[in-house]
Amino acid sequence: MNRSLKNAWLVAIIVVSTFTIVKAQEAVKGIRAIEVEQFEKAKTIFSKLVLENPSNADNYYYLGKAYYKQDKIDSAKFYFQQGLAANPNSTLNIVGLGSVDYDLGNVIEAKVNFDKAIAISLGKDFQTYISIGEVYRELGVRNFEESLSYFLKAKAINPKSPELLVAIGDVYMEQANGSEAVKYYTEALKLNPNYVNAHVRTGKLWTRSLNYAEAKIAFDKAIKIDSTFAPIYREYGELELTAKHFESAVENYKKYLFLTDKSLNSQLRYAKFLFYGKQFQESIDIIKQIVAKDSSDYINYRLLGYSSYEVKDYKAGLTAMNKFFSMNPAKILPQDYAYLGKLQVKNKLDSLGVNTITRAIALDTTSRDLYGDLSDAYFSMKQYKLSAETYELKLLNTKPTAIDYFNLGRKYYFGLEFAKSDSSFAKLLELNAAYKPAYLFRARNNVQLDNVDKINDGLAKPFYEKFIELTIADPKLDLKKSGKELIEAYKYLGDYNYTILKDNAAAIGNFQKVIEIDPNDKDAKLNIEGLIKESKK
Repeated sequence: MNRSLKNAWLVAIIVVSTFTIVKAQEAVKGIRAIEVEQFEKAKTIFSKLVLENPSNADNYYYLGKAYYKQDKIDSAKFYFQQGLAANPNSTLNIVGLGSVDYDLGNVIEAKVNFDKAIAISLGKDFQTYISIGEVYRELGVRNFEESLSYFLKAKAINPKSPELLVAIGDVYMEQANGSEAVKYYTEALKLNPNYVNAHVRTGKLWTRSLNYAEAKIAFDKAIKIDSTFAPIYREYGELELTAKHFESAVENYKKYLFLTDKSLNSQLRYAKFLFYGKQFQESIDIIKQIVAKDSSDYINYRLLGYSSYEVKDYKAGLTAMNKFFSMNPAKILPQDYAYLGKLQVKNKLDSLGVNTITRAIALDTTSRDLYGDLSDAYFSMKQYKLSAETYELKLLNTKPTAIDYFNLGRKYYFGLEFAKSDSSFAKLLELNAAYKPAYLFRARNNVQLDNVDKINDGLAKPFYEKFIELTIADPKLDLKKSGKELIEAYKYLGDYNYTILKDNAAAIGNFQKVIEIDPNDKDAKLNIEGLIKESKK
């Protein structure tokens, strides 16, 4: 071969080799994109690769897998078939078609494809076994024993794969076998201390075990290794949600969305985080964006109904919940009936609402909160006594909080059960001696109890005085909000000082306080004028 031909041949080899390397690097980027849940990016990469090299069946498989991760099964199946057209012996694409069969419940057809892939690879292909194991672990009716059997066959071929060890650990985690799961995660980290997904899975395991401290350590290690690995923040968000650190949960999930393609499923999960974090309007805004693109998921309407109730948009909430139930959801929660019932009550469908909440209680007799919802429904119907009695059921076998005693006392007050109301507010003050409204209600209750014998014995006096003391000492005193209640208290004291103590000067002082709050109060003016005239006699 002459020198010029030899050089040309060498250049051609280098060009082809470089091209092959570049394409391989692009494929690695695409696989990485799937791993970090950037599915649109993965689709772009592999779509380009199949155009440039249509004979490479693996590219079709990963393109199909990216679609599968977005729940676009028909598109995934199409690309798996295209991969087999390019190479009928492509084990990955055969497994891909098997995964579609298994996910759709065609278990026998799936097994035929899996066995075919193993036969083609002579039972020696590591990736084939892993891919089949993943199907049984993730899709359809999950079969963890079958999944584990394929992973162990892969382990016999390559026992030093951190990725495989984590996959085995995941099976054990799903079987609630934490000790075995952590053993495999630890083994994976011994082989590769910087394998970020092993830290993430360890953190998820600790989250499920309600070990907040250890989970946080694992996630923080993962972030130090690779802060762009999106699944970290999803799992970190789940941890914070479990710990009821709602603000942090929302923040982590927001980071997760930023690093991914913001799939509709991810956005729905984010909307749930916002709801749990009491960011109800933000949750509604996200759900509306999702529904504009895809209105087929009934969970969107559940969350829209819940959140609309919380922002007091009762009409929109009822519409959403009616839509939710009309879609024949696969699973109905007691809370679904509770929110529907509360929304019906708020839309003046009182009797219907009571029946719906009662249905929720029948589904979950252990939830005391549902009795609170039913109590509120009766309160809206002005059935105050029944409302209070129902609220008592909410408090059975529990340790009531200050807000529980407030709610109960208020219900008894409007039900004209003044002694029971007063008892509730007295118990509240044992928990919070500085709570001003409790003194006001105790004063009002004692006014009514005092009136039984038609003689003002001053039972309400100490409570009105304490209410005044705490209110005027409040540096945030706002007379627009508290003025009416202060006037009520000063007028009572003015009447008491005049009629019982015969202390006209003190009574005048009380009514002058009323005038300071409302210079146009006619009753206070007349009382002052009358007391002054009487004092001059």
